[in-house]
Amino acid sequence: MEVTKFWSPKSEELLTGDMLKEMKYVEVVAFEVLRFRPPTPMVPHLTSEDTYVGMRESDFRRIDALI
Repeated sequence: MEVTKFWSPKSEELLTGDMLKEMKYVEVVAFEVLRFRPPTPMVPHLTSEDTYVGMRESDFRRIDALI
């Protein structure tokens, strides 16, 4: 196994970034997991009420009028 080349459970040593860079199979598996199960939802969500971030409601209405 690729991990056992660098680390063992009996070892007190922690994995380092350099060790992880050399573990190509582990990297590929991690990317595949993220592809199947992304950390953020892929489905858009609808709000139950209007939300204005960084704008006043009157500014938002002006933009709507221009469109």
